[in-house]
Amino acid sequence: MRSAPQAAERRSRWWRPAVLLLLAAVLPACASIPTSGPVRADRGLRVDREDVAVPFIAEGPVRGATVTQVVQGFLRASADFRRDHEVARRYLTPRARQEWRPAAGTTVHDSGGGPVTVEETGDGVVVARASEIAHIDAEGSFRRTAGSPEVTRTFRMERVDGQWRIDALEDGLLLSMLDVEQTFRQVSLYFLSPLRNSLVPDTVLVPELPGLSTKVVSRLLRGPTAGLRGSVETAFPQGTELEVQSVPVDAGLAIVALDAQARRADQLQREQMSAQIVWTLKQLGPEIDRIRITAAGEDLAVSGVAADQGRDSWLTYDPDGLAAGPSLYAVRDGQFGRFIEGSFQPVDGPAGTGAVPLATPAVSLDTNRVAAVSTDGTTLRVGRLAEDGSLDVVVSGGDLSQPSWDPDGNLWVVDRSTGRLLLLPGGAGPAQTVELPRLPGGAPTQVSVSRDGARIALITGAGRSARLVLGAVTGVEELDADVPAVARIAVVDPREVLPDLRGVQDVAWADATTLAVLGSRDGLPPAPLLTSIDGFDIVDVVPEPELATVAAAPPDAQASPLVVGTTDGELLQYTSGRGWVSLGEGIDPTYPG
Repeated sequence: MRSAPQAAERRSRWWRPAVLLLLAAVLPACASIPTSGPVRADRGLRVDREDVAVPFIAEGPVRGATVTQVVQGFLRASADFRRDHEVARRYLTPRARQEWRPAAGTTVHDSGGGPVTVEETGDGVVVARASEIAHIDAEGSFRRTAGSPEVTRTFRMERVDGQWRIDALEDGLLLSMLDVEQTFRQVSLYFLSPLRNSLVPDTVLVPELPGLSTKVVSRLLRGPTAGLRGSVETAFPQGTELEVQSVPVDAGLAIVALDAQARRADQLQREQMSAQIVWTLKQLGPEIDRIRITAAGEDLAVSGVAADQGRDSWLTYDPDGLAAGPSLYAVRDGQFGRFIEGSFQPVDGPAGTGAVPLATPAVSLDTNRVAAVSTDGTTLRVGRLAEDGSLDVVVSGGDLSQPSWDPDGNLWVVDRSTGRLLLLPGGAGPAQTVELPRLPGGAPTQVSVSRDGARIALITGAGRSARLVLGAVTGVEELDADVPAVARIAVVDPREVLPDLRGVQDVAWADATTLAVLGSRDGLPPAPLLTSIDGFDIVDVVPEPELATVAAAPPDAQASPLVVGTTDGELLQYTSGRGWVSLGEGIDPTYPG
């Protein structure tokens, strides 16, 4: 049985996906701002852990246990996933063992708020009550629950050979957050972006059991979770499955044996299938350094690639779409510029002269263009970062938010005066109104598109009520079609990432699975935090007074990617040991995207 010291040790060595890896990059000793570098290899999206902690081993029922003791034992044993919850099923009658479906979903309760209360209500019925804080659906998607509502589970008891057993219960599991952290592993399944030129991570939780490589590849072949359907693609021909239900790993080589359906893929599809598999498997740890893909027993031939594909293959499909150490940009004394080796240098072209006052800038992912709003918030200008460039007005009127570029060079901006989300195809317009469902918190006031183009972070509402909402983008890949884009572009499946977060002031994409946010939790003053896109991982960053804006970039081993702007016009960078370090005067820091 798991002891308290073992549990504490396991928690202390639990390596999460991008959030903790980002903090590892946010906390280096140096305070320089990177300017350029090679394409990153296996950066911040892996989900490996250094520990080999002993898994939780449940105990079966004891003779003479009361009905409440049986239910309590069953709930504890539910955290043991071995052999399809074999130990937990011992608490059930033979009929219930056959009918119970634990994989139907998991209700997560707040272990810090006290244990589950279990009481007998009479007539052989036992009720368990707890405060729900999150839910994991049957696909493995984690979502936090607003308000911590009470959740109840009813168990009908029967005697079997003189011992109480559970004869009727709801499908699914009821686990504490601690149980979830210790028994599940967060992984990303990689699908193709709307333009099919990069990957999009789809984060799910899977039980951490032997054979994880088999589980994640099988899950990848089933397609994306509900929140991303219609927003991402897969290269696998319809019906592709594993030929054998095993993805063995031996001496660093993982073998993925697909069935004959995979042979229907053309060369481009085979390349994309390989990228999906390699990125999905390499996050499981350095013990996988090569991947061989077969179809119907023969190597899946991919042009220009060896049969054993290295873990650094397909870096061009990187979902973050940035070179290592992307430049930090900001506005200083009306001039738009970037930091080179810690020094601010105005960019080439009119944006760097200060002749046209600019605010809330955004740099395209290829770093060739800038979009910025006038200081009164009524005009959006776009121009090339070149000596002969210009700053052309593309939107005029209203109350415009900071713009955001997607990977295809489209520009997104919110007109706060109307609550409309606008899209400018190619960054030039004319502006199209994006279809929005009803959003938690009301109309959007700010937008930030992920660098893979599949997701969109919105701030809704204003002031102390402002919330963080995440949605998926559909229809962008059809912008070049003859039918008007307004009929196709939409934001779907909006949800609050952190339902207890309020007063959200700013949001930025750190990497494809991590958001940097300025907001307030538990009634405290607004402070920076990092959260995974599903809200599973939350890391609070040391607070600092009077923060106004935030900028973040993917983890880098040499410098910190987390920068904030203060209300009095100072830029601060987070570093280890010294905390927040001043970069000097400036407003509206930003990285490409």
